Amino acid sequence: MLSRGILVFDSENETKYLFDRIIYDVPWDGKSAVEHFEAEDDSQLSEMEKEILQAMKNSYFSLFEVVGSVSGEYVQLADLLLDNQIELMDISMSITVSEGTLLATRILNIQDICMTTGAGYPFQAEQKDILISELKAQQTARRGRRNRSIRSKDFSDPKNYSLYFFRQYKRLSSVEMRTSEEF
Repeated sequence: MLSRGILVFDSENETKYLFDRIIYDVPWDGKSAVEHFEAEDDSQLSEMEKEILQAMKNSYFSLFEVVGSVSGEYVQLADLLLDNQIELMDISMSITVSEGTLLATRILNIQDICMTTGAGYPFQAEQKDILISELKAQQTARRGRRNRSIRSKDFSDPKNYSLYFFRQYKRLSSVEMRTSEEF
């Protein structure tokens, strides 16, 4: 994305990835942006704002498979990396998504309501084995190199899952993301 000191995006959707990664995953002085915000005086926050902040701290990025939906309400997702299921509150997605579709995204859970942070990458069902096997291969390779000074991203660290799936989306996906205003 960085070319001669300038951020260059292939699409507007890539800005969502960048902002999500900066807010949640990229530390400075040992903390994420969320943790820096929390470290500031949070006594001015309402109870709901404190809940949202806590949900942001507990958020996670993973790969999900659509296993069902209730049109106009929510989508049932199977987390393929953590082996659990969630109900994602997303009215638009519940109307348009097909079972078997894969989605790599970050999940927030507030008062038992799961939602995304806006950065997500759709994949085709037939790409599931490729995505999971390559992630596991990179995790295994990284563990084998851990004692050597090889500079690469550690995809065994869940904080780097968003980077892994962004790269895979750029490499594999033929799914085009659009907003409703673009139709």
